[in-house]
Amino acid sequence: FHQDQRKEMQLGAPYHRLVEQTSFVPGLALIQGRQHWTSSDTPWTAIAIGVVLTVVIVWLHPHLFGGYPLGFAW
Repeated sequence: FHQDQRKEMQLGAPYHRLVEQTSFVPGLALIQGRQHWTSSDTPWTAIAIGVVLTVVIVWLHPHLFGGYPLGFAW
């Protein structure tokens, strides 16, 4: 509370708008309608690369390191 008061005194209206539009709890501003999610907010390329790399690593794991990381063979 004290830090928020100090920042609002230092930065003024821009900080006040930031606090009104965001939340300390992740996702709460979305639930309360203070923020709006759009598809462009999601890093689709990074997600796709992550999924592909995960599948490749799980597939190659038995050949490179032995054992099955999921506990069973595909």
